[in-house]
Amino acid sequence: MNKKLLSTLISILIPNYNKEQYLNKCLESVIAQTYANWECIIVDDHSTDKSWEILSEFSLQDNRFKIYRRPNELKEGGNGARNYAIELAKGEFIAFLDSDDFWGPRRLELAIDFIITNNYFFQKY
Repeated sequence: MNKKLLSTLISILIPNYNKEQYLNKCLESVIAQTYANWECIIVDDHSTDKSWEILSEFSLQDNRFKIYRRPNELKEGGNGARNYAIELAKGEFIAFLDSDDFWGPRRLELAIDFIITNNYFFQKY
């Protein structure tokens, strides 16, 4: 991988609501990525299960996990959580992941390699 590839920060954005039974597998798949220059922003939509406890454990284990609760003034649901996560993202690229899904270990590596190799860059406006 070239230096540009290795220095590119990717923001992984995960909305969550009551997905405690899937969160460990989801977040473990993020940790297992072969591409390590990422931040993972998880916005919890005021879950009533043990999601927040799981998220807190992961954020204590790895400071690349950043957890937030959706502000009350924002619309409830996945879109409100995603939009808030976009506002918080610091990466050059964004990757969306749902809290009940998981990735193979090379997902980010292959995506960023494809983007850079094919010069698929977009500008923020």
